[in-house]
Amino acid sequence: MYEIDGNVYSKSALESLKAHKTRVDNSLSELLGKYHEFQKRKLLYEGIEYYIPDMELKKVYEFLKSNGIRCIPGSLWLKNQREDLREEFLHRNPLLCHSIVVEKAEFEKIISGSGNFSLKNQILELVESSPVSFIVDSEDGIFTPTGEDKRSSGIDRLGSMEAYVVFANNNIFALNSNAFEDYLNSLDQNILRLEDNCEGIRSDQEKITRLIERCSEFVKLYPQGYLKEMQSQLDKLDKEIYENEAALKELQEKKELLKKTIKENENTINDIERLIDEKNIDIANLNEYIELSGKIKELEKRIKKQLKQKNLPLKEYIIMIIILSLLASYSLQ
Repeated sequence: MYEIDGNVYSKSALESLKAHKTRVDNSLSELLGKYHEFQKRKLLYEGIEYYIPDMELKKVYEFLKSNGIRCIPGSLWLKNQREDLREEFLHRNPLLCHSIVVEKAEFEKIISGSGNFSLKNQILELVESSPVSFIVDSEDGIFTPTGEDKRSSGIDRLGSMEAYVVFANNNIFALNSNAFEDYLNSLDQNILRLEDNCEGIRSDQEKITRLIERCSEFVKLYPQGYLKEMQSQLDKLDKEIYENEAALKELQEKKELLKKTIKENENTINDIERLIDEKNIDIANLNEYIELSGKIKELEKRIKKQLKQKNLPLKEYIIMIIILSLLASYSLQ
């Protein structure tokens, strides 16, 4: 995932994305170059079991062969030599792998013709990018090993000429058949690997391109001034939210205090109601006492009145005295 680090309105952000896309494009071009090179190599080696360095040489060889010219690619000629002599053959004849070996008489057939459809002119039409050499299969054309164990420095002199040829690393495939087979087997793996790599880079290309387009669309839809205005509104909303949160907190505190006060008042009311109930009971008891006291006083008056009567029997008199004492004792409580 690609993201913009920094200000989307800054010129450097967009330039950074474009520079990164350029690097990705270059990486893809490089991989595609390798991919096509491997594809060309695979095409080059189709139908043959020996190393040949380029398509130009293969085209000329197949053309000559189809026209009845007896010849052989230099790498195949080398493959047919003794294994212990191949490397010295190659260093003494540094263009051997890049040549077609042909007998003198056959070479004369190639160069002797004239006209547009002569072998020579047709070969000239075939060869476009890489030169093709002919080596006559003779002592003057191919220098044979001397048997001296001299190691080449990798830059070999071309015959008696003051010309030198750099030894190509791929020449090892002409010297070692097993190495060439391993190389052929690795071509498909390399092609698949490069396909996967190219697909990954193409995906990155699309992501970066979409991001660049989205940035451009965003800047058009939301100019920098609009963004500043929106930021100002957001800041204002943040301030209002902060103020409202503070007010809400204060109201919450007041609410909790009010709930506490209500609870305390409810408890006080309950206490007062309990006291009122107790007082009402006391009042009821007092009323009952007052009523009873009145009755007692009335009864005392009646008893005292009867005691004043002289003809009252003694027994009743004593009973009245006892009742009067009891009433007097109750009144004192």
